Amino acid sequence: MKKNLIRIFSILVFLCLLAGSLWKISDIVERKDSQYKYRSFYEQEQDFDVLFMGTSHVINAVFPMEMWDKYGIVSYNFGGHGNQMATSYWVMMNALQYTNPKLVVIDVLEIGRDYKVAEHEDQSRLSIDSMPFSKVKVEAVKDLFGDKSLIGTEREDLYNKRYEFLFDFAKYHSRWNELTQQDFDPSYSSPEKGAETRVRLEEPMDYYIVPQEVKLPADTVGALYLRKMIEECQSRGIEVLLTHVPYPAEDWHQMGGNTAYDIAEEYGVDYINFVAMDTVANYQTDCYDSHGHLNASGGKHVSDYLGKYIRENYDIPDRRADEQYAGWYQDYQKYYEMKRDMLHEEQDLYNALMLLQDDDFDAMVYVKDGAAVAGDEKLHALLENMLGMQWEVPEEEYGDIFAVVSHNTNTAEIAYGRRHSNQPLLEADTNFGKVVYKNCVDGERYVQVGGEEHNILEDFYGRYYEDEIPVEPDVSIWVYDSKTGECLFRLYWIGAEGSGLEEKLHD
Repeated sequence: MKKNLIRIFSILVFLCLLAGSLWKISDIVERKDSQYKYRSFYEQEQDFDVLFMGTSHVINAVFPMEMWDKYGIVSYNFGGHGNQMATSYWVMMNALQYTNPKLVVIDVLEIGRDYKVAEHEDQSRLSIDSMPFSKVKVEAVKDLFGDKSLIGTEREDLYNKRYEFLFDFAKYHSRWNELTQQDFDPSYSSPEKGAETRVRLEEPMDYYIVPQEVKLPADTVGALYLRKMIEECQSRGIEVLLTHVPYPAEDWHQMGGNTAYDIAEEYGVDYINFVAMDTVANYQTDCYDSHGHLNASGGKHVSDYLGKYIRENYDIPDRRADEQYAGWYQDYQKYYEMKRDMLHEEQDLYNALMLLQDDDFDAMVYVKDGAAVAGDEKLHALLENMLGMQWEVPEEEYGDIFAVVSHNTNTAEIAYGRRHSNQPLLEADTNFGKVVYKNCVDGERYVQVGGEEHNILEDFYGRYYEDEIPVEPDVSIWVYDSKTGECLFRLYWIGAEGSGLEEKLHD
């Protein structure tokens, strides 16, 4: 009898060790996209006050760290690539097991769809993989991937792989040859609290605003799950805000956004239809692609609007003085460093100017007379975006362009260097010192900072040569920390024929 007990105990110990080993191995071999996005959510012990739900449009349009820095809002971005309303419902249900928010913001982009999951498996895995095993995860997988109506559709493969969403090892066990150091680093996570900064500038597609009374012709699966989300929140005493984040939307998506007005009224919740407003984002500077996603500038515009709206309309506390959330200051520092490095390494002039629409960075921009980009409308739009102001472009031939922005001193000025004078064309008090720009009668240009006589335009000379002759850059950008006034780095672009810029150098 004693031997049998020892044998049984030994078998149990072996099975426990085996299960633990498989669990650890499964954690190592799984793809880390989902963990990277959500790990910091699960690691935080304190509650999040606001959760954002939706698709990739939300990932790229809502920046929790910007809302923390400006408004003290503690939030997380649960937007997922291709997330349908049903997927967002289960993402929300999982999140509510780990936090008690005061407000859930739900984007209505996919309200018009009649299916529950994205077409591509990787998109669903971003939202599902990091979910801890629980009753909610089992119910989510059963609802989203266990529906036999998927058979015979482009999503049939998801039905066949439904159990792989519960047991990652079945999906990822063959990834051994793909593993990197990040697969073994449990601290590897995004500094953006679920958001994703996109860096690119594209022209928007043509669109027009569909009248509010033009709506979807029938109810949909998307509308059903939107109602389920609202009802679940209201049953828990959580307030709800609906949004339709801005982008140049096709008619069908606008009709879905118009249908959301009725649902918002039905449940007595607020609704911000950014698409219909058509004023928060500037599609000439804020589009990552032509038809849907916002870039970093667009995301900051939306985040600032939403942060201010939430502060003014909901009882959401400012946590910046709350000792329990002191770790968010360290988190913001990592986020700031990510933005700084992104700007420092950017090779494209237009992308760099787009990234300078950011309260963390002050800047000076100099475009020399005759530069290929001097008369480019896109350059003008990006400078306006950086300065936060409109300016009248002169009709005559362009000379030098010099612009300076300093957020803490509310300085935003721009000047042209066509007029030769020993008197300054621009003088501005900034957080990094007094700035003076002159275009002298002898044709020499001067930019001086902080009362020094040193002409910083000369700093580039001797660094770049063509046929042993020093070349003056077409565009120079000086980037400063807006809080400390420290010069972080200088960026230079050498011009090419046409509107392109062939090379970028930086300190």
